[in-house]
Amino acid sequence: NKDSMNSPLSFLCRLVLYDSKERGFIKQFVDEKFAAVLEIYLLAEDSSSALVLESLALLSQLARFSKDYYEDINEIQPYTDLKRLIGHKDPAIRSRVLNLIGNLCRHTNYFYEIMQKYDLIKECIRLCEDPDRSARKFACVAVGNAGFHDSSLYEALRPAIPILGNLLKDTEEKTRSNAAAALGNFVRNSAQLDQ
Repeated sequence: NKDSMNSPLSFLCRLVLYDSKERGFIKQFVDEKFAAVLEIYLLAEDSSSALVLESLALLSQLARFSKDYYEDINEIQPYTDLKRLIGHKDPAIRSRVLNLIGNLCRHTNYFYEIMQKYDLIKECIRLCEDPDRSARKFACVAVGNAGFHDSSLYEALRPAIPILGNLLKDTEEKTRSNAAAALGNFVRNSAQLDQ
């Protein structure tokens, strides 16, 4: 029963979120293929919002922690689920997906082509205008990180420029800061988006 997994998953989440390289719980978590369990059981369409949020948090922490876990995440192929969940009616789920995408693009360009293939970059740009302030904030990070490591997604990111420009006046300070950083990333690797 998926509902009965809320408490164990919350416990796992805490172990992963507060792990350090010295304790090594994340490595054990990945080595035992628990990430695949998340994909099979917890990101499914009939999972509760709480389970989906916890699953996304765990995957996001793995991605944030180290690029060493990128292949493990790619192995479970969560992209169709992410495409579905990024349009979820619950803004907390949209925000968590955007946070995960930002972390998938944090360390290297490993996921750039995949993000483009599944239209996730397009969705991130769209959500820069989300009515939810948390979703807007994380959308800016995701879009910015998609332009950080190289210029391969610059053309796909071009539609974000006017949106990010408008977000420089957002009421949320962190969103303004993330929008400015994203715009800076768009000129970091080439002059392609200057004109």
